[in-house]
Amino acid sequence: PADPRSWIPSRVQTLGAPASYTLHNLFRPPAFDWDKLDGQPVRFNCRDEGLQLLSDPAVVEDVSFADIARAGAGGTRQITFTVDPGRVEENVEKFGNEFAKNGQQRLASEVGRLKVETANSVSGIAMWPRLILDDDIEINSR
Repeated sequence: PADPRSWIPSRVQTLGAPASYTLHNLFRPPAFDWDKLDGQPVRFNCRDEGLQLLSDPAVVEDVSFADIARAGAGGTRQITFTVDPGRVEENVEKFGNEFAKNGQQRLASEVGRLKVETANSVSGIAMWPRLILDDDIEINSR
């Protein structure tokens, strides 16, 4: 059991990054009360272009099954994210496409304002799993 090659997957990681979400800026109180979610996480399809990352992801959790007995209860770690201005600029265009599609009748000025506001806002921290099967194979869900 101490040999990582005897486990499939050999490790599981949780990755995270600050993210912006189109509907977070579109549906604001009082029209929509996000507090009704009562702390429950919002789950997204990994292909949802309305959710965009603001920085490169960081490893939030890293569990090696070969070392799980020694890992104990784990510890805390400090994670720092650096917002990437280039990514924010790319997100402006992606959000513009999202706000303009799906039959949403919006004025061009409103789409212009919403895409910039959304690209420059933080809706929360997006998190997703990564399975590391062995030294060569990783499965990323995002």
